[in-house]
Amino acid sequence: GEWDRDFEIDMLDYFKGQTASVEIIRGRLDVTGPLTMTLLKEQTGLDETLIKSALEALEGEGYVLRGHFSSSSFQDANGPEKTSGELEWCERRLLARIHRLTIKGLRALIQPVSPHDYIKFLLRWQGVDRASKPDGVNAVLQVVQQLEGLEISASAWEADIFPNRIQNYGPGLIDELCLYGQVLWSRLSGASKEDVSNFAMNRAVPVSFILREDLEWIVGETEKRDYQFSPHAQDVYDILKEKGAMFIEDIRSTSDILPSQVEDGLSQLAAAGMINADGFDAIRTLVDPTRKKQDKSKRRRQRAKHIAYKRGGRWSVFPPFEIEIESKQYLTDWAWQLMDRYGVVFRDLLSKEQNAPPWYQLIRIYRRLEARGEIRGGRFISSVGGEQFALPDMIEKLRGCRDDKARNFVFISATDPCNLIGVISKDIRVPASSKNNLCIKNGRLAATKVGDEINYYIELSIEEKDYIRRHLTMNALARQRQNDLQVEIPGLH
Repeated sequence: GEWDRDFEIDMLDYFKGQTASVEIIRGRLDVTGPLTMTLLKEQTGLDETLIKSALEALEGEGYVLRGHFSSSSFQDANGPEKTSGELEWCERRLLARIHRLTIKGLRALIQPVSPHDYIKFLLRWQGVDRASKPDGVNAVLQVVQQLEGLEISASAWEADIFPNRIQNYGPGLIDELCLYGQVLWSRLSGASKEDVSNFAMNRAVPVSFILREDLEWIVGETEKRDYQFSPHAQDVYDILKEKGAMFIEDIRSTSDILPSQVEDGLSQLAAAGMINADGFDAIRTLVDPTRKKQDKSKRRRQRAKHIAYKRGGRWSVFPPFEIEIESKQYLTDWAWQLMDRYGVVFRDLLSKEQNAPPWYQLIRIYRRLEARGEIRGGRFISSVGGEQFALPDMIEKLRGCRDDKARNFVFISATDPCNLIGVISKDIRVPASSKNNLCIKNGRLAATKVGDEINYYIELSIEEKDYIRRHLTMNALARQRQNDLQVEIPGLH
């Protein structure tokens, strides 16, 4: 009847009005940046209901996005002009362009520091060049958390890496964490050849410490390793694979293998990264060069090794279970780990990372994190090629290192992750051996000890050379025991 016709006319007018409002809002958003509904109402004079319907229609088309895009849309208790907290709407392509220009502008504001300034920063970031170092089990846990997944020669961990970052470091600290199950140790990269029958655990074998909770993404997908072991090593591995974690005495009683063959088998398997023990003390005798010098008697060395194998707790296959991990999460976890380790990440750093994913995979994650505003991209370090990424607060820290001229000498092992001398700087590159040491002053190479040869690279007084020579011939643990680490030399400029 008459009511139905009136209703149809009203509905037709409504939809005509809605279509028109959609085009009005589309035209407005096409030429402006992010706008709130309040601003759209002021600028168009349309009813709020029509604006809301139009925005939802445009959002359904994929034409606009809603969110908080400008600082004025956030609630901020510290600023009375930023209290609306109202949603903003912006045309998709325009928003993408604004975002790209914002990132480009942020990158342009960065003033890169020199490679030497970055090395100086890294020594502080990792706690090597620090006047007051932490101590105790928690300090060791923090170092493991920052360096996990990084493989360093077995002897260097307790001779240089831990003592350079922890006050009063003692072997009982890492053993406590391992025996309580918080930390694992093992070789991660595996052997470079199939025949490992002549392998044995020694000071040069690379090992890593890992937080148990991070084991899956540090190790990644479990790969089958087809190694050729000696017969007794294969027997030991088969026993551990079948029965699980076992003490050395249980392994002996379970098999017909001679005690010495069990120990040699454990050493071979550990060197190949196929097994590990509850405690690091299991291999400490094998990787500590000072013990070998002290125990010249073969019988005494054999007894010390036997005791160590027992004190290390149970032996088990490594990794302890099959690992399957989602690729994106694996890459994201590694991306954050490298960021925490170095503060600034770039392709050349991966020369020190045997177990990290390749750069072409990581860079996609870093670009995504930059787009979210979680990290910054730009040129933070001069003379370093490729894209660089950093935590947001790193810029001020890098500037602080550039403006602060350190006067002290810092001594590190060539195996230390802070040793980027020759990697990003034009200095000579010192082979990453636990026998080699470096002396650094203000981020620059001052002297090196390669083998038994010491060389100096900056102008030094006779007293300074003598001081450096004495410290280069010691590891960090010995320097710490002398309570003489990083002492400022009077009159040094």
